[in-house]
Amino acid sequence: MKRTFVLAAIAAVVTTSTVNGQGIPISIGVRASTLGLGGELALGLTDRVELRGVGNYFSLDRDMDLSGTPFNVDLKLRSAGALLDLYLAGPLRLTAGGMWNGNNLSGNATISGTVSIGDSTYTATQVGRLDATLDFKKFAPYVGFGFSGRGRVSFFFDLGLVLQGSPDISYVPTTTLTGAARTTLLAEVDKEITQVEDDISFFKYYPVVGLGLRFKL
Repeated sequence: MKRTFVLAAIAAVVTTSTVNGQGIPISIGVRASTLGLGGELALGLTDRVELRGVGNYFSLDRDMDLSGTPFNVDLKLRSAGALLDLYLAGPLRLTAGGMWNGNNLSGNATISGTVSIGDSTYTATQVGRLDATLDFKKFAPYVGFGFSGRGRVSFFFDLGLVLQGSPDISYVPTTTLTGAARTTLLAEVDKEITQVEDDISFFKYYPVVGLGLRFKL
């Protein structure tokens, strides 16, 4: 799902609520969750059904040590989506929808000593730099539940899962090795990717825990 599609859907919601003259309730909100900081726009379709457009963003750039190798890690959480809420009783609601998923993790390291790749160890003269990225599929379904007041000003809570699938991992070494030694290195890189994929397989289900405050217009 493209961001432009999500924005167009939100625009259509606003236009519909304005021109039909039926006083359809609209709310705006601010939110903080494991998807980042963001906002939302909600349209009450019926007394028990609500359509929400949401957007989230967070960025973190830091240096950290991974297996004895200093890495610069850049985390970006970017997502937007359309969610449909069904209120069951009082403030309790079930939620389902789709998200544009721009979450991404990248990192790089300049090797100064040795580095382990797969089942082998390489020196800085053999592998001078490592670049790694971790991406997910761009469209991801969302399911969850939560609680939300429906007054003029109210708090809400969301708990759910983004079904983003297994991550796409890239692991690229900068090396002076050639010939058979380079072929062996690339095989060890593939082995390292497989090991990492096994270690983080749980990331195919990204947990969402969020709190927010909404205002009825």
